[in-house]
Amino acid sequence: MLTGYLSQHQHDWDRWVDLFTYAYNTSVHSATGYSPHEMVVGRLSCTPLELDLGLPLKSPCSQHEYSESICRNLQSVAEVARQNLASSRNRYSKSDSLQNDSWVPLAPGRSAWLHRPKNWKFGGRWIGPCQIISRQGVNYKLCSKTGTELVVHHNQVKACMIPFNRGAILSCSGSRGNRNGLHAQGGKAGSPKCPT
Repeated sequence: MLTGYLSQHQHDWDRWVDLFTYAYNTSVHSATGYSPHEMVVGRLSCTPLELDLGLPLKSPCSQHEYSESICRNLQSVAEVARQNLASSRNRYSKSDSLQNDSWVPLAPGRSAWLHRPKNWKFGGRWIGPCQIISRQGVNYKLCSKTGTELVVHHNQVKACMIPFNRGAILSCSGSRGNRNGLHAQGGKAGSPKCPT
C-alpha cells in the first residue's frame, strides 16, 4: 500500500508512515471482520475530524458503565473474530488447493518475471524479464539479463510478454506517473550470457 505513494527515488517514505498506520489500524480486516484498533481497544476509533471539532461522545455514561461496556465489547469482538478467522482459514485453504491444481507450466525459452525478495521494501515486486532455461519438476532454472542463473519455485515466476533479448532490465510495478507500469532498473541491456 505504501509503495503507491512514494516518490520515484523512495526517500520520502517516512512522511507517509503515520497516515498508513492509522489507515491500517482503523480498516476492517477481511479475516476477522473487525479493525485492529477495535480488536485491541474494544471500540471504534475517533477520527481526526471528530477530535478537531470536539464532538461529544455518542453515549455519555459513568466510568463504571463505560468499563463494563468495553469489557463486553472486547469479549464479543474476540468471539466473533475467532469464528471469522476459522471460516477465513477454511476459505483460504480451499483457494490454495485450487491454485496448486491449476498450475500450467511455462515453456523453456519463454520470458518470465521473477518475484523480488521481501527485503526489497519499496521497489517493484517483479523483476526481469528473465529467460526460462528449463523446468525441473515444480522449479524453473532462469537466466537474468546479467547472465546470472538461478533455480526458483514456480510460485516465484509469472509469464512475461516482453521478449527476453530486448531492452533494459525492467521491473513490473505499479509506480505512479508511469502508464505501463514498467521502469528501468539499471544494468546493461543487450545480449545476455545465458545458454541458448
